[in-house]
Amino acid sequence: MKSIKDVSMVTGISVHTLRAWEKRYGVVNPNRSENGRRYYSEADIEKLELLSFVVKAGEAIGQVQKLSLEELKLKAESLEEVVLKEEEKRDYLISQTVLLSALKHGIKDIILHELQSVVLKLNKNESSIKRLVKMVIIPFSQELSMMNQSSDNRSKEFVNSITQYFTNILKQVVSSAEEVYGSSNSSELNNSINNKKILIGNVGSEYSEIDALMCVIQAYLNGREALYVGKVLDQETIKVFTESEDKFDLLLVNRPETASTCTMLANIISGIFDKGRLAGDLAVFQRDGLGKCFGQPWGYSFKTLPDHDQVEEFFAAS
Repeated sequence: MKSIKDVSMVTGISVHTLRAWEKRYGVVNPNRSENGRRYYSEADIEKLELLSFVVKAGEAIGQVQKLSLEELKLKAESLEEVVLKEEEKRDYLISQTVLLSALKHGIKDIILHELQSVVLKLNKNESSIKRLVKMVIIPFSQELSMMNQSSDNRSKEFVNSITQYFTNILKQVVSSAEEVYGSSNSSELNNSINNKKILIGNVGSEYSEIDALMCVIQAYLNGREALYVGKVLDQETIKVFTESEDKFDLLLVNRPETASTCTMLANIISGIFDKGRLAGDLAVFQRDGLGKCFGQPWGYSFKTLPDHDQVEEFFAAS
């Protein structure tokens, strides 16, 4: 049995509020000593802890005061996900602010620490990955991309270093997305109308790998299994994909920047098309002059996607 002060410390409910809840709502009925002091049982404390949680989560005490212990447990379980979601959103918003500020001022140590921190705290479930992508990864990537395009020689080393580290972070997020969305328990993947693989190729600059990895994550976020090909495409890689029997519903090519890389990618594409392994259109992420590379003479139909919002729409609609 515990005193009212002890219960207040355990539950986080003030002594004044405990007395008010007992008097007005009869939430618990503690034993009393001969001199009138309250003493609470373990069952009383458990109920008060649950009441404290659901009230802090937004429920009115008048609406939950008559619930039994079991009913309170069910209510707390239903509210726990909401509370965790709001806490996670707040944490991600803080991370976004810290990362963008550190990037602006060129503070490398803070960026590395914060990026690793958000990945370590990542809950491996669909909603958590979606919030991480929308609230942290995309804003940071957009800012880093602008710095990559405008950086001078003095800041180039800083931008390149952050780009390499961010790439490794994205690979960890891709692994989490593959684990969640590739499992039989994934509601997104199971509810997807079309479950064929998407081949995502990256043959451009170092920064283009970031775009490609983000596209892989977005594919999984929209219930599509993605197969990623990195920027090193030798003849053996081309042979593997052209001779494979896998079927691909869509193919997304990421930022090819030179005629030679476009030609290598076109060789893969032509092998896929020739075998009838690609049923949909070819989608290309944001790069001028693509038609010159393989719009002709191969004559493929392709869509140009200028930003990650349209990449997401493309996956969702396909």
